[in-house]
Amino acid sequence: MIHELLVALFRGSPSLAPSLLVRMGVAVPSHSAVELRDATLPEPVPPERRADAVLVLREGSVVCAVIVEVQLHRDRDKAWVWPVYVALVRQRERCPVVLLVVAPTQAIADWAREPIVLGPLAQLQPVVLGPEDIPRLSGLEHEDSPAVTVLAAMAHAAEDATGKLAERGIVAARQLDDGHGVDYADWIISSLGPGLQAAIGEWMKTNYVYQSEFAREYYARGREEGREVGREEGREVGREEGRQMLDDARRELVHVRLRALGVTLDAARGQRLQSTAGSLLEELVLSVVRADHADAALLEFDRLLA
Repeated sequence: MIHELLVALFRGSPSLAPSLLVRMGVAVPSHSAVELRDATLPEPVPPERRADAVLVLREGSVVCAVIVEVQLHRDRDKAWVWPVYVALVRQRERCPVVLLVVAPTQAIADWAREPIVLGPLAQLQPVVLGPEDIPRLSGLEHEDSPAVTVLAAMAHAAEDATGKLAERGIVAARQLDDGHGVDYADWIISSLGPGLQAAIGEWMKTNYVYQSEFAREYYARGREEGREVGREEGREVGREEGRQMLDDARRELVHVRLRALGVTLDAARGQRLQSTAGSLLEELVLSVVRADHADAALLEFDRLLA
């Protein structure tokens, strides 16, 4: 999940990569436009290779290309693959090329910074964006890029006890038009501890409209039907019906997220989910959203609903 979100953030906000390179002291050529290019890099013979994102910087003509690679773990094969990406983009665009590796953890950042030796007199030096290269709350005072703010919140919101970075990240996520705003916001929230999640939840009640279409539909339906039953049969019954509809929405969130990961619950797990409600069900939603692959999601499911 985090890999896909980071790739979407860089692809959806093409100016993000060059602005971060400038922050890190890389000599980026003067340019007036940034374009997203086809990331599929055909070789003279198969197979085709695909980078996470390829951008070109223009000042009239193309002056520089940036290859963005999101790396979550060590992969020895990258020492052989990344030079191919650089060579193919350089050949296609006829310009200098920067390889930008985005590493969410410091350990992976340190690994990715190792020069790739190509021969006795040649090497490739990736530019690595690690956690320490991403601004924290204090570094966003004059920041006007929603993408940079979202990236900062995804990286550091859990470290900010005030919750202000999470709030800024959620607001910024709504300003992006790449179709992933709700996913960025959900990831930011799921990265927080229980105390901060509760505080952000209270803040969201008055300051943030939940964007996920199916979640909004179910939550709105739960509120409205709860109110209707309350009017007809009494306030307490209405609240109970509303809670039941909210739990139905949470169960649907779990099913949708698992299906996105390629998982369909078996009968036993489905029954356990159906019999779970309230705060435990809410915790399950956050854990499943945070999981970035099927095994992790099922591990969290079985841990919480043992």
